[in-house]
Amino acid sequence: MLQEERRRFPRYHTPASFTAAGEFSSHGECCLKVIEMSIDGLRFVTEKDVSREAVFSLSFGVTNKRGDAARISALACIRWYVYNKEASLYTAGAQFLGLTQSDRELLKDFFETLEMRSGR
Repeated sequence: MLQEERRRFPRYHTPASFTAAGEFSSHGECCLKVIEMSIDGLRFVTEKDVSREAVFSLSFGVTNKRGDAARISALACIRWYVYNKEASLYTAGAQFLGLTQSDRELLKDFFETLEMRSGR
């Protein structure tokens, strides 16, 4: 029998057009296609090799149910990555480092507009 995946925080699907700007020491700034998010971090896809990265700067815009827009900027740490050789893409998970309480509130408001991810 398969065990249900356990997470500290629920994850939410992001819209297909949702991107973030990542500032990496070895690549400079690049666009990250964000797949899903939680209050603790996000999963993204990029063409850039993130295998040698650790901490990087991250910035993305969010909108709440009322349509108010805000920008969140934070440091993040690569926790895992997988390289898809056929597609030449990296999928990676990053954990936010030191989000402010106001940024956490902005994320919670943003999550109200997204669909929660169930299962794996």
